[in-house]
Amino acid sequence: QIPTELGQLSRLMNVYAHNNLFTGTIPHTIGSLLNLYGLGLHENALTGSIPFSIGLCTKLRNCYLDRNQLSGTIAEGIYSLSRLADLRLRSNKLAGSISEKIGQLKSLELLYVDDNLLTSTIPREIGALGSRLEELHLQDNQFSGPLEVEISRLSRLKELYLSSNKLTGPIPVEWSDLKDLKQLFLASNELTGTIPIHITGMEFLVALQLQSNKLEGTLPTELGELFRLEYLHLEENKFQKQIPTEFGQLVHLEKLTLHSNKLSGQVPQDVCNLVTRNNLAEFITDCAGESSAVQCTCCSKCVR
Repeated sequence: QIPTELGQLSRLMNVYAHNNLFTGTIPHTIGSLLNLYGLGLHENALTGSIPFSIGLCTKLRNCYLDRNQLSGTIAEGIYSLSRLADLRLRSNKLAGSISEKIGQLKSLELLYVDDNLLTSTIPREIGALGSRLEELHLQDNQFSGPLEVEISRLSRLKELYLSSNKLTGPIPVEWSDLKDLKQLFLASNELTGTIPIHITGMEFLVALQLQSNKLEGTLPTELGELFRLEYLHLEENKFQKQIPTEFGQLVHLEKLTLHSNKLSGQVPQDVCNLVTRNNLAEFITDCAGESSAVQCTCCSKCVR
């Protein structure tokens, strides 16, 4: 266990005890470390809740508590850490919601709370982190409700992971303001509506995952303007009609998965050229069988 006497080391600036076999709880005496800058207790077997006293460590900048067995809610004290830049709570058993006080963490650059048991909606106050937040990982939880429009205020965001939740409704048009976004993962939710054509405003997008939702309509030809795309996953939705010829402009594409939709017709030759002339190694459509909806001579895999 981590000894409670740790709190007596009042001049301590960094505690990194990660990747050990520590069990038991995080001692509440952690709040006595008023000069603490970095706290790394990740990859242990710690249990119990995050102590409220952590909020007394007002100089804390990096807090790594991920990959333990912590339970309870996200400690209210964490929302008092105004200098916090990197908060990682992923892969625990944390429940409850993210407080609206999250907007107080103005210095936050990375927020990883994925792979927990968090519920409720994503608080709109998260948009107040726009000046610095670059990576937001909320996937593999139980968040519900619509995609929060205020996320569009996170102007420096590069990674947005919301997959494997219970999120509903359309993709907000306002998200096209996320000009620096490189990775957008919204897979395995209950999203509806169409893909907004304004998504082309995300010109630096490298990976787009929208699979396993209830999206419909046609595939926007404008997706062909996302020239930096390497991974495009749109399978298991309700998309109709043909695969756009404009997809052939995505010369950096390595994976394109379009199966389990309602697409039909011949795969355009320009798209097939991505397989023969470029880097497209995985290309899957509904092209299995003699009477398949999609006719494809270049797919790496055909499904029915």
